[in-house]
Amino acid sequence: MPAGDRAPILRRYVRKAPGARPHIPVDPAAPVSEFDAVAARYPVFRVERRHG
Repeated sequence: MPAGDRAPILRRYVRKAPGARPHIPVDPAAPVSEFDAVAARYPVFRVERRHG
């Protein structure tokens, strides 16, 4: 995913996966803008099911 699209995904990730919190230096309750500031450092991939 492009870095500009990652912030809301990263925020949800640290809220849902407590084990992710030590790896992303943003408080889970922080606004999306704080995640946007670090989003370029953390890859986010879209996994799609292939039909066929």
